[in-house]
Amino acid sequence: GSESWEVVEEPRARGSPGQQPQRHEGYLLKKRKWPLKGWHKRYFVLENGILKYSTTRQDVLKGKLHGAIDVRQSVMSVNKKAQRVDLDTEDNIYHLKVPLRGWSRDGTGLGTSGRVLSNSLCPRSRPRSCSPAG
Repeated sequence: GSESWEVVEEPRARGSPGQQPQRHEGYLLKKRKWPLKGWHKRYFVLENGILKYSTTRQDVLKGKLHGAIDVRQSVMSVNKKAQRVDLDTEDNIYHLKVPLRGWSRDGTGLGTSGRVLSNSLCPRSRPRSCSPAG
């Protein structure tokens, strides 16, 4: 239910002042309404507060993007039990979650890149609201 969701107050509070944020990348699932409604695997790159995504890493590197989200200007809600992050940009709401166990390369069920990327979206000041369960 809605009691599992927590709004992250300051998603830009990561790292030290003046320190360049790290680049994170990996696969997450993105929910689509139309066409082909459901969860679709997408490759995401978070760099300088912008979350870019496409079908594959190669597409992102070539600039063939499906979209880009300014995380710094978005309202972020986290549901750690469902391993989901929602980003509200006012124009759209993006629903993301950590990939299924079958896509993991490290045996944990989350996949190293997906876990690092989803954790990097969340501020260190609120780790309980952001860390995937498991």
